[in-house]
Amino acid sequence: MRSVNFEYGSFNYDYYECTPDRNDKIHLIIGSFAFPSMSCPRYFWGEFILYNLYEWNTNPQERVSLGPYLPWHICKDSNISFPKFSALILNSKSSRVSETNSSEIELRLKVLTNLYSHYLLNANINLGCDLILPVPAKPKYSINCLEYSCTEFSNILRIPTFPFILKRLSDEEKIFELNAKFSTIIKDKKILLVDDIITSGDTENRLRRVLMQGGALSVKFLTFGKTDSRNYQKADSP
Repeated sequence: MRSVNFEYGSFNYDYYECTPDRNDKIHLIIGSFAFPSMSCPRYFWGEFILYNLYEWNTNPQERVSLGPYLPWHICKDSNISFPKFSALILNSKSSRVSETNSSEIELRLKVLTNLYSHYLLNANINLGCDLILPVPAKPKYSINCLEYSCTEFSNILRIPTFPFILKRLSDEEKIFELNAKFSTIIKDKKILLVDDIITSGDTENRLRRVLMQGGALSVKFLTFGKTDSRNYQKADSP
């Protein structure tokens, strides 16, 4: 068994390959968290399925995701158990924040981001960026939980983060713009956008357009989950 060590503990895993069809091989790791100096937070119990980022490094892309995300409605309709990783992401979104759980969600995201950061470093994935920006939350949410993650990424990867450069103008539509007060910060910079989940890539494309028009040199996308149902039925019983 192999491990990714990070500041809160370790993620201990084995390699696994899933082949939904003969032309599609998914490189995964399957394992569990260990926290020697603290009690295991509730959403980190059990077995987690993540992508094998050591394989991602052999095929550099403009986006990197930590693990496959299976939406709740697919689990319900297909009678599949809701995966641990998907539950962790879903319950750490800005829409889930309340007065009583904000500190718990902050800790949850710090732990997950800390693992993710050290995993990226171990896999020698060079993000090659100058700034880290969170994808802005809907205006109706008082807290953008991705700011917790960006701060943690910034501390470990040594890349500055600026949470107020981008803003979302509508709860219903994905309309984004640059904050004019800070827009000059992105000029000629390589940007790393952080989001919780990527599905169709629509949010990514809209934000890339806004940033490139504002003078950014390039834009990469880093997400925790990638909507991907191909592997779960097979990976539940490796």
